[in-house]
Amino acid sequence: MGMKKFIESKRNRLLWKPIILFKDFFGYIKHDIKNLYYLKTRIIFIPIPKVACVSLKKAFRKKVYFYEKRKDYSINVPPLPRFINTDNYYVFAFVRNPFDRLVSCYVDRLKRKNKMFLDNVSKYNINSNMNFKEFVKAISKIPDEYSDTHFKSQVCFLMKDGKLIPNFIGKIETIDEDFNSICKVFNIDSKLEHLNTSKNREPYEIYYDEETIKLVEERYKEDLKVFDYKYEEVSQMNQEK
Repeated sequence: MGMKKFIESKRNRLLWKPIILFKDFFGYIKHDIKNLYYLKTRIIFIPIPKVACVSLKKAFRKKVYFYEKRKDYSINVPPLPRFINTDNYYVFAFVRNPFDRLVSCYVDRLKRKNKMFLDNVSKYNINSNMNFKEFVKAISKIPDEYSDTHFKSQVCFLMKDGKLIPNFIGKIETIDEDFNSICKVFNIDSKLEHLNTSKNREPYEIYYDEETIKLVEERYKEDLKVFDYKYEEVSQMNQEK
C-alpha cells in the first residue's frame, strides 16, 4: 500500500470510529436496556451455551451484568461491547470439557429436535437423523467463525486480542465450589439450582470411539489446551446441560 493510500485509509478509520462506537453502544442499549442497569455492579458474567447456562443465569440474574450471544445465533458479535473497558470490571465465566459439551449439544439440540438449532445448521446438512459420529464429522469441518454458538469453541467467547478476558474461569466439573467462591468474594446472596439437566444421559465416553476422539481433539484443540482438558472416562451420570 502506498503512503497516500495508507494515510487515507487511516483517516477513514479515524472518521468512522466514533460512528461505529455510537452505533455499537445504542445497539446494545436496544437489546440490553434492562441488563445494562447491572453494569453498576462492575461484575460481568459471560455465559457460554451448553455450559450450565440455565442454572447460572438464573442464579446471577439481577445481580451481575450478562454478556451473551444473541438468540438470533449471530456469529459476529464481539466478545464484549466495544464501549466496555474490561480493565474496570471483574469478568468471570464457566467452561466445560469439550468432549462432554459436544455430547450435550448432540443430545439436547439434535436428538430432541430443537427447531431453531436445526434451522440454523441445516445449511451444513446437519439433521436430527444423524448418529453421533456423523454429527462429529460434520461439525469438525465447520470453522468457528461459521459455527453455531452451541458448538463454537469456548475460547471464542472468552478471548480478545489473543488474551483471555475473564479474571476468573470456573469449571462445570467443580461448579458448586466455584460458584460459592464467586458469591463469597462479592457478597452475592444466591443459590445455584441444577436446572435443565439430563439425569438419564450416559457418561460422554460412551459416545466416542477412536476416530471421533481424534476429530474432537483437533477441532477443539484450543479449548483443550487453554482450559486444560482432555478425553477421560467419567462415571458421572447426572450431566449438566
